[in-house]
Amino acid sequence: MRPTLTTAASIALLLSGVARAQAWRELLPAKSPPALSRHRLVSDSRRGRLVLFRGWPAAETWEWSGGTWVMKSPTQSPSPRYGFAMAYDPARGRTVLFGGADRTGYVADTWEWDGVTWSQMKPPASPPGRTDGAMAFDPAKQGIVLFGGERFSMQGRHLGDTWKWNGSTWTEHKLTYHPIARTGHAMASDLVRRRAVLFGGTDGQSGFAGTWEWDGAAWTMSSPAVHPDVWDGHAMAFDALRDRTVLFGGRVSNVLLDSTWEWDGSAWTLAKPIVHPSARADHAMAFDHTQGRIVLYGGITASGPLADTWSYRGPGFTAYGSGCGQLTLRAVSGSAPRLGAVFRWELTPLSSSAYAALLALGSGPLLIRLDVLGMPGCSLYQSFEATLPMTLGGGMATGGVALPNQASLIGARAWTQGFVFDPGANAFGLLSSNGCELLLGR
Repeated sequence: MRPTLTTAASIALLLSGVARAQAWRELLPAKSPPALSRHRLVSDSRRGRLVLFRGWPAAETWEWSGGTWVMKSPTQSPSPRYGFAMAYDPARGRTVLFGGADRTGYVADTWEWDGVTWSQMKPPASPPGRTDGAMAFDPAKQGIVLFGGERFSMQGRHLGDTWKWNGSTWTEHKLTYHPIARTGHAMASDLVRRRAVLFGGTDGQSGFAGTWEWDGAAWTMSSPAVHPDVWDGHAMAFDALRDRTVLFGGRVSNVLLDSTWEWDGSAWTLAKPIVHPSARADHAMAFDHTQGRIVLYGGITASGPLADTWSYRGPGFTAYGSGCGQLTLRAVSGSAPRLGAVFRWELTPLSSSAYAALLALGSGPLLIRLDVLGMPGCSLYQSFEATLPMTLGGGMATGGVALPNQASLIGARAWTQGFVFDPGANAFGLLSSNGCELLLGR
């Protein structure tokens, strides 16, 4: 065992020797959909699948599961189209597709995928047909929300309307305050904060930089000083493991982008992964609940459409296992292990007889039962190579460390666990928490 270390510099020394995990990683499945752009990808969390609809020039349905793409053969399907919108409704376990256009013009039909086949819905009311609108699940009201898009008409080219799908009909929310009419924007569902997040879009002349959120009844706009510089063609997905909305790529005018951004509900942060997908637009992303990563497929570059699959996992503090005495280790809300920032964590609940606590770090995961030591239900989840003291108060223990801003530490991982010294807890007088995998990034 290495000597116990207690300083941030020593933590950096420990992490400098561990294996790196790239935030973005290209996956190489044996079979893939064709090179695509303007397709859609959603996460079917009930079945543990990602659902991709190709749209144009062929109506193909693909699913991603276990690192493999599989083309499905439904008995019926939406017709070939482009510019359609798609979102998954976890409350009903259905993937919902709306609109787009084909050679005859705009279409305004609604379809649902149940994992076996597509069913065309027959709602009494529907939004006007359009291209390049965006949809997301509405966590507050348990339905699908649609905003904006493009439709050439006597009334104008771009749309600024808000619609809600409840599984049987569409209802328009006639609002006085809403995002400016636009096309090419992206939306994602923040399941923790119960908001649908919208960013970007263009009116054909310029882009929109405001970040909008839908709470089920109204739109609100945030204008953080730092934000993505993207007009359209970007993709967004909510990382349910780290409670962040992730945005990648897109275009400004005709310039393609390769930047990765994360939204935590109050601020945008530019991630700076060493490895990342090439600059592109009109790709698609969704969160893979089985692997705990965001998956990206395809898009278009100056050379044409792409057929590559990438996964993304940003800096995080990911729990595994369980603690004894209900002891839980987690990151403080809003905190993430970003280089150059202070990362904070907490350990709860603590009894009144607890007198000390520490965070232990190691370079690898373990699983050793500690019942034999007089710690029933407790386990050691990582090698024990460094410790950081924690402060007790208010029925919990808290700690933090200023992470060095060293590019060499991007992707460094450590496995952590909290320990509480409590003579009243068990015969050994010690409790252990769940483990957490620490992944550093920017």
